[in-house]
Amino acid sequence: MTRRRLVPPFALFLLLGGGLAAFSGCGPTAAYGAYALKERHDKKKERRRRRRAATAVSPHDARLSWTPPTHRVDGSPLGSDLAGYKVYYGTRSRTYTTVVDIPNPLTTQHLIENLPPGRWYFAVSAYDRQGLESGYSNEADKFIQ
Repeated sequence: MTRRRLVPPFALFLLLGGGLAAFSGCGPTAAYGAYALKERHDKKKERRRRRRAATAVSPHDARLSWTPPTHRVDGSPLGSDLAGYKVYYGTRSRTYTTVVDIPNPLTTQHLIENLPPGRWYFAVSAYDRQGLESGYSNEADKFIQ
């Protein structure tokens, strides 16, 4: 299946019990290949994100959080066309065996519960009302004992 580019890849965070683990490309300006996604640094949102990160997560769970995309690859605003997200995960980097569809564009977190022991890799994509899907976000990983 060919993935058509809706928006540039965007920031993904893995919320660990008591802290926030930010992964590559998660700053006020993050470069993704030929594209640059400029995020407005909003201290209030950052404080809310850190408070949510303090929520207890079981050692066998992974709570993912992401920043919604606002523009398409060509720079045009995404607006109300954003339809939802897909959360991808698996035990090999960039080889995801499970996909969870989240058909709500207002959702920016997802909890994956009861993962078996091992290293797990996660990515998120966004899709619009026409079915166009973005590339993967940056990859996050978590070791489950």
